[in-house]
Amino acid sequence: MKTPRCKNIVNVGLNDKAKQVLKAELAKRGISYQKLADLLNEQGYKLTKLALDNRMARGAFSADFLFDCLRVIGCEQLSILPKKSSVEDSK
Repeated sequence: MKTPRCKNIVNVGLNDKAKQVLKAELAKRGISYQKLADLLNEQGYKLTKLALDNRMARGAFSADFLFDCLRVIGCEQLSILPKKSSVEDSK
């Protein structure tokens, strides 16, 4: 009998954030999922566009995978913290 898996509520938000960061960096560079899959395959991954689509749809991937993706698309610097609002700046 399988034990039901329980999602950690804290990690759900982090998975979404990781997916958003990767999608934003791909969009900035005009890189499609197909191109990302090709770049990752050049580095030893065995990944189809469909498999990548599925990973992105789930938004659940390892930090290693996220960093590999960012590295192959040429992302050398990343800002993931929200900017302060003008209300906070005026304090």
